[in-house]
Amino acid sequence: MVARRRESLLSRVWLVCAPLVTGVSLLVAGHNDLPVNPMLGEPGYPDCRQPDDTHLRPAVTVGEPWQTQLRSGEAWTDAAKTLVCDQNPKTSAAQLSVACVGDSITAGANLPMLNKNLSYPSQLQGMLGDSYTVTNLGACGSDMLKDGNRTLYPGFSPFWERSQFQALIKNKWDVVVIMLGTNDANVNDEPWPQSCDGASPGPMDCPFVRDYTAMIQLVRTLGTAPTGPQIHIVVPPALMSVFYYGMNQTVINQVYPELIRAINVENKMPHPVIDVFDALGGENATNFPPQGCTRDNQHPGPGAESMPQCRYHCGVVNKCVGCVNTTCDNCHPSVYGYNVLAATVKAAITAATATTLPSS
Repeated sequence: MVARRRESLLSRVWLVCAPLVTGVSLLVAGHNDLPVNPMLGEPGYPDCRQPDDTHLRPAVTVGEPWQTQLRSGEAWTDAAKTLVCDQNPKTSAAQLSVACVGDSITAGANLPMLNKNLSYPSQLQGMLGDSYTVTNLGACGSDMLKDGNRTLYPGFSPFWERSQFQALIKNKWDVVVIMLGTNDANVNDEPWPQSCDGASPGPMDCPFVRDYTAMIQLVRTLGTAPTGPQIHIVVPPALMSVFYYGMNQTVINQVYPELIRAINVENKMPHPVIDVFDALGGENATNFPPQGCTRDNQHPGPGAESMPQCRYHCGVVNKCVGCVNTTCDNCHPSVYGYNVLAATVKAAITAATATTLPSS
């Protein structure tokens, strides 16, 4: 694996906070510009439903942006509070149940409208086949931190308080995949603590590590067998542009690849981390385009503007009914990126399943 430069970067990461980037973060903080799934009232495609249509307009108007599908004056975060989520049922006793725990990247935000099948959990279901049943528990704007982000940006909230969390803990699972952390790197939070880098000597003592460990310990009690479920923790995708959605690029691209591995070791996890970061171009993190991925640099090939890693974040996205355009989201994967993400998770699950779970 490519060695990552930490010395100069980690010495600066704790200094990145709101006063330094106010002009930028006000433009991009939060997920308020993500297209909203009109069936749920929040971005993405988690396996949830609304108990009624209180939050939704009675019809979708052709050509109308997704953001206006909620009733006037209501934020998608209000609709998220009333979601009812649950485990997808098994169709046979031999099936293995898989929970995909995460944020908007797991939920499938920024995908073509009403194309649930393109989210990574849905693609994972297709790749794993009928021996598995996969549930999407992605919660847009959710943090691993139990007390993260809610004060400055109500659009962010702890995964622990979301409906998807309730679906996780009230069911039993054979496999649980955890991919959280991107929203915890919001630059408007307190500066990232220097002890929380996965490289400092001694025990890691910071809220992110403590809450991640608490999540692992909780999930260990949710197995279909007394030994607990097969658990995988994931290094999330790279952030391709500085302060995109108000995120700290240094934390996501330089700290997490080391820190999440350290959490994996600290918790004596039997399987290596799932390295989505490298799978989606993160191994070239020192050579990202200065202004992020754009439609001009998304294609692999010769030339100064060519950035092969951008194909994981750029592609055709249908953000409104009847209008298709090519766009780049420097945080959420493209359709191609979601496909690679699903394939990476599938490879880890099947490799681990062959050695840790009884054959069906």
